[in-house]
Amino acid sequence: MRRRPLVLAPAAATLALACGSVRAAPRPGPDLVVGQVAALSGPSAPRQLAFNAGARLVIDDFNARGGAQGRPLRWISLDHLGRADLAQAAGEQLLIEQRASLLFGCSGSTATLTLLPLQREKGVAALAGREVDDAVRLETTRWSYFVTAGQTHQAQALAQHLAELGLRRVAVVHEAGAPRPAGRVLGGGAWLRLLHDACVSRQLDWLGSAAVTADPGTAREAMHKLTALSPQALLLALPGRQVLALLAELNRLAKAPPCYALPEAEEDGSLLQAAAQTRLLTLAQVLPSPWSTTQAALIEFRRQASAAGVGLSYPTLEGWMAGQLLVQALQRCGRDTSAARLHAVLDSLQVHLGGMTVDFSRRELSGSRLVEWVHPSLDGRWLS
Repeated sequence: MRRRPLVLAPAAATLALACGSVRAAPRPGPDLVVGQVAALSGPSAPRQLAFNAGARLVIDDFNARGGAQGRPLRWISLDHLGRADLAQAAGEQLLIEQRASLLFGCSGSTATLTLLPLQREKGVAALAGREVDDAVRLETTRWSYFVTAGQTHQAQALAQHLAELGLRRVAVVHEAGAPRPAGRVLGGGAWLRLLHDACVSRQLDWLGSAAVTADPGTAREAMHKLTALSPQALLLALPGRQVLALLAELNRLAKAPPCYALPEAEEDGSLLQAAAQTRLLTLAQVLPSPWSTTQAALIEFRRQASAAGVGLSYPTLEGWMAGQLLVQALQRCGRDTSAARLHAVLDSLQVHLGGMTVDFSRRELSGSRLVEWVHPSLDGRWLS
């Protein structure tokens, strides 16, 4: 028979506590605040919201199990709308008014640079920043702990991969114009320079490049220009919607070269569907596969995602794995979850999770060096 909970009247409760016969349940401590300043709207929002959904799975589970020594973890997310002034205001709200102990899952190069002076002043580190170019990673390295492999490592890995396949004649399509205020890693020709240097270092034949904008006509012009050079591989340093436009143009050609895109190209499921139909696209990824059936951690990720109705994707897995790193750091802090203690713990954090090693003690631009190549399947998955 199920017992009914004991309920004491106020006077009886006071007497019982005084006599020591009933022990009061400990009250939860004040919330442990973690802050986020990110692109929650605009072109980068789909990837960011997917990241947040994955991280939320871990945070909700952590709080359900008691949080940080009885303190609930409260994650406050603020939208910078691609503006430095709003990133500054959001940072002040989080680090001064809310006294956040850590920044988590922030996005954008401009926002990252904007927050840096405030982080230094308040002694608050940032974990799992996203869509931040390597120059900014280098400038913020003492205060930021980036999880996934950065631009330089990705470019070098791609050039090595092409050399191993014997695809020596390469051309690049990149995004035109200056970087967006939110600091997308694909803007301003940063990828063009890195890919060029990586290909030259591997003695690949650099045939040239073409820039595209949101205007679909520029995709058509780029394809005519570059396919006339007979490349063996096209490198697409572009966001997902522009990759889709290029794939549509390539479908019209009798013979099209294979294409290689970067992780940021997967903004939502539309790229996977289009790539499965064309069979032309290989995608670089800096995370293990969300569909892995051999890694216990990834099986648990899929279980939690399914139970919460969260779709499987690389950005969602990125958020989930970042959340796991956050929880492990908090657990290693013990009772002292101050900003200074969190910073010290992150400095030496080494975790093997889901087939990926994250090691911040190496003092590199990212904790992980993982880069792998995936292809679309007809059943809606990216396969290595």
